[in-house]
Amino acid sequence: MILFKDYYEILEVSSDVNNTELRKAYLKQVKKWHPDKNINFDTTEKMQDIVEANLILSDSESRVKYDREYLAFNSPKTFTQHKESVRAKSTHKTANEDYSFEDQLLETWVRNARKQSIKITQELIEELRLHFTNGLKGALDGMFNFATGKKWF
Repeated sequence: MILFKDYYEILEVSSDVNNTELRKAYLKQVKKWHPDKNINFDTTEKMQDIVEANLILSDSESRVKYDREYLAFNSPKTFTQHKESVRAKSTHKTANEDYSFEDQLLETWVRNARKQSIKITQELIEELRLHFTNGLKGALDGMFNFATGKKWF
């Protein structure tokens, strides 16, 4: 069992969004939650959610399966039953934790998308770290005293 996430909410789009608008929303969220834009916050988990949502919703087959599960999860009867079931297990869990997917293939895809999103986000952060480090080194190497014409470092 894993967490059921509202990928549409994560990307801030409606469930009837087309592929072009989905891509735009994905890029908008990546820019919004990019570590460079949020220096005082750890945006790693948020970025992982954004990448995960995009991986599932941008693939037509996984999106169809997700949409079925999304509708079932959000139906009042299912949501209430699931909420009561989770509450009985633990008072510390919210209604979407330990969600049991009806479509096992989708559950596997969601697990794989999560693993991929973690890897992609780690690579992005490492790339940014290298870019920043190299940029800073280049800036320091290029600094010189205009009065003497000599490098400071």
